Amino acid sequence: METVREPIFTERAISEDSAFFVFTLPSNLLYFKGHFEGFPVLPGVVQLDWVMAEASHWLGAASFEGVQRLKFMRPMLPDMVVRLDLKINRSKQQLTFRYSDEQGVFSSGRVNLRFKSSGFNKSGFNKSGSNNLGFNNV
Repeated sequence: METVREPIFTERAISEDSAFFVFTLPSNLLYFKGHFEGFPVLPGVVQLDWVMAEASHWLGAASFEGVQRLKFMRPMLPDMVVRLDLKINRSKQQLTFRYSDEQGVFSSGRVNLRFKSSGFNKSGFNKSGSNNLGFNNV
């Protein structure tokens, strides 16, 4: 089976202050390989990377300034269906995230951002006209 770099997105909803995404973690996801042998787990750095990727497509260009209250409660495993919730506090330039499923929370935290532009519009496209990452298959 060919290795893939992205989860399989199945659902999304975007508003001015929040967004959510539902996706499946395919067993042939590149990031499971070698992390860990015999017990593949989605690395925390990948989870943070996906938060920043979705945030930049949703909100426009922003740089990562740090993370607070980062918690990893449960491992994300191959073939799981996961929901990513994002909530922005523009005045504090903070993005709260939570990965979860019906059994509970996988991980959560708060990312400090520095906005380079106000790229959000209600259609879910940023000012450059780019769509949200990974939704060409929805």
